[in-house]
Amino acid sequence: MSKIKIFAFITLITLAFGVAVAADALAGEKYKIHSVLYTVKWETINVPGEEKHLLALADSRGVTSNLEGKPFGDGLVHQSVGLLDIDLKAESGSANWYEEYTDRDGDKICTKSEGRRVKGQYWGGSWEGTLIIVKGTGKYEGIQGRAKWSFNNPAKMQTVVDGEWEVNLPR
Repeated sequence: MSKIKIFAFITLITLAFGVAVAADALAGEKYKIHSVLYTVKWETINVPGEEKHLLALADSRGVTSNLEGKPFGDGLVHQSVGLLDIDLKAESGSANWYEEYTDRDGDKICTKSEGRRVKGQYWGGSWEGTLIIVKGTGKYEGIQGRAKWSFNNPAKMQTVVDGEWEVNLPR
């Protein structure tokens, strides 16, 4: 075999391997995460001149579990703080949240979410949105990912969140 053919063959193998590694690095592992939260602080302000329209500040705490029995996300302590714009008359709204998930070792995953109100009454509402992982500490340093989530409020001050996460864990 000529040197040019050997070089071309090695180049093609290297390129194929590089594409496979890059594709694997971009596609994160998928997890189904479930959180149950209790709102410990809820403050509202009525929007002037708008009947049944309010702004709210929320601070909720709870715990997560992995619905597939995988270790990621299972047993994390979840804190969520958010600013919500809720129009009860139109049954609509939008919100931004910051979350912190802490594991048993004290290592953290920090996320930022945004969402919209889909339907429902004041505490019986349903929401959906997305989150991105902002940073991690300890074993999660370098984590990357995102998720789609939905939540509902089965009762006053209670929230149930289901999310489909796609995560690249640090090696």
